Amino acid sequence: MSGALYSIFIAASFPDLPDSVPWVIWPLISSAIASTTSFLKPGPALTIPKPSTRQNLLIVILANALLSCWIAFHFSVRDWLREYPSIANGDISRSTFVNEISLPGAQQRRQVSRGVAILNVAGDILTERLDGRAWAETERFLLNLNNEMVQIQQQTQARLEEVNENQLWQLRATVPPGTQYTVLMQALWQGPSSFRNGFYLTRACNVTRVASLINRQLPPGTIATQVRCGAISDPIETVPPPTPANTPAA
Repeated sequence: MSGALYSIFIAASFPDLPDSVPWVIWPLISSAIASTTSFLKPGPALTIPKPSTRQNLLIVILANALLSCWIAFHFSVRDWLREYPSIANGDISRSTFVNEISLPGAQQRRQVSRGVAILNVAGDILTERLDGRAWAETERFLLNLNNEMVQIQQQTQARLEEVNENQLWQLRATVPPGTQYTVLMQALWQGPSSFRNGFYLTRACNVTRVASLINRQLPPGTIATQVRCGAISDPIETVPPPTPANTPAA
């Protein structure tokens, strides 16, 4: 209890400290308080503990230091998952240190990969860029798809919540042969993963020609573009082949 009070006092006195510090130093402060009486004798005066007492002190100090290390490791894992949430999307059943605990009767929460958010935003940007535009403009976009995806990735990063993981995702797209005008977007994870060969997610967006839309001021008879994006796939374990330098429209 004394160690807890000292930890609360330190946290209140230094509000800029990380929230993990009071928890980490709690066992250390407690062991220091518990050891104080062994170094005092009536008077009071300082004294050297007896050999039999030193062994107990060493065990207490080391046990509390080990507890502090485990508490610090907990907060380190929490911070890693906060900055790299997609790590939890993999299989952690073989981890030596991390285990997912599910309470009886509680629904297990499924971790959603960051790639889902990336493909959702990228699909929105692609729709904003092409939906309702003149078809000639869309064809120029598709002929220069690789360069256009670089800009879409930058815009996607700007719209997402800023975490370190964002830099470990690569966004690219291709028009698969024989699929007419289907833009297949891929979000490739380039960070650590339980998948041996890495993984990626895909989302297909169908680009079709339609009559001129009312919400666009296009000349009469102009063919317009309609974009409809489908669902996002589950993580696919492997690395897709590189896209060609220029991906032409089908």
